[in-house]
Amino acid sequence: MLSKRWTRDFTVSEEDVEYLINTLLEKETPMTTPELSLLLIEQRLQAERQALEEKYKDSRIYIPAEKYAVGDRLIFTEMEMATATVEAVRSGNNESYGEFEV
Repeated sequence: MLSKRWTRDFTVSEEDVEYLINTLLEKETPMTTPELSLLLIEQRLQAERQALEEKYKDSRIYIPAEKYAVGDRLIFTEMEMATATVEAVRSGNNESYGEFEV
């Protein structure tokens, strides 16, 4: 999930230039601007993917119909990927839904 801010504020950093130079040196073949651009974007996407995997490891996406235990870490996709940890579980109180826990 690439943030809109990332695409709107995209700038080439010194690290990006170093990455591209190293790639060119390793390949020992000239590359076009579109090819270099694609390499850089793929590298940035991979870095963002790794950061998200680290941030959300050991988390589950919240689905209202599922049951969760104390200590479960949840991701709320409808709330801009907010996270929370289940602190307690209790019986629900709504006759329309039968027995359930919240």
